[in-house]
Amino acid sequence: MKSDEVSAEQYIQKLLGIPGHFKVLSIITIGYPEASRKGKAYDELQFEKIRVNGF
Repeated sequence: MKSDEVSAEQYIQKLLGIPGHFKVLSIITIGYPEASRKGKAYDELQFEKIRVNGF
């Protein structure tokens, strides 16, 4: 669980086994959206930045 002594980024790095030299740029949550938003075009996605289930 996150605390005031550990940043959200450090917490996520430890939780998911992300090496310290990587930055956590975004977290995608799963649930019911409050509002509907348009996504980016497929050719704009940066697949080299995506990791699934850790490293």
